[in-house]
Amino acid sequence: SATDSADVTFDLDVETNKTITVIDDKTDPLNPVTLGTCSWAAAPCTFEYALDKPGVAGECTDYTNTAVIDETDQSDTQTVTVCVGQDLTVTKTADASKDRLYKWLIDKSVDDTLIEISGGVATFNYDVVASANGFTDSGWELSGTITIVNPNDWQDVSVTVADTLDQGGTCTIDEAGPFVVPADGSLVLNYTCTTDGTTTENTVTVTWDAAEYFT
Repeated sequence: SATDSADVTFDLDVETNKTITVIDDKTDPLNPVTLGTCSWAAAPCTFEYALDKPGVAGECTDYTNTAVIDETDQSDTQTVTVCVGQDLTVTKTADASKDRLYKWLIDKSVDDTLIEISGGVATFNYDVVASANGFTDSGWELSGTITIVNPNDWQDVSVTVADTLDQGGTCTIDEAGPFVVPADGSLVLNYTCTTDGTTTENTVTVTWDAAEYFT
C-alpha cells in the first residue's frame, strides 16, 4: 500500500454578516433610525440613547420600541410606561334647616270705659291690634354629602377628610375611615353637623400624599 498526507487550511471565501447594522424605531415604527454598525471582532457593541416621552394626566401610556439587526432581522423589544398623576377633586352639598317660632303682641283699647246714661243704649268702640314681636329660631340641622373623584385610572388613592364650619358648630363624617378613592372612580361620604345657626360656610378639605401618588 502507499499513503500520503497534505496539510489542510481553509481560506475564507465568503463572509456573511461580519458587520451588522442596528436599527431602532425609538417608539416610532414608521421612522426607524440607524444606531450604528458593529463588527464581529468588536462585539459586544452598545448603543445608548435617551427618549423623553410625554404622558396623559390621570392615565398610564405605554411606549414600545424595537431594535433590529438589519442583516439578520433579529429583534428585541422593550416597553416603558409613563403614568401621570392628576389631582383628585371634591364637591359637597349642604342641606340646612331650622325651626322658627314667631312671637306676637295683642292690644285692645276702647274709646270710653264709662258711659252714664238715663236710658237707651251705650256704644263702646273697641280696637284690637295684633303686632309682630320678633321670632325665635331653634332646631338647626345641617347635613350633606361629600363626593371625591379620582381621575387616575391606575391607582387607588388613600385620603383623609375633614369637614368644618366657619363658626358655631362641628361636623362629623358618618362613615368610618380609612377612606380610599378607587382608581377612575369616586367615593361618596355623608356628614352631619351640630350647629347653633351662626355658621355661614361649610368647608370640606381632602388631603393625600402627593409624593406617593405623583400628584
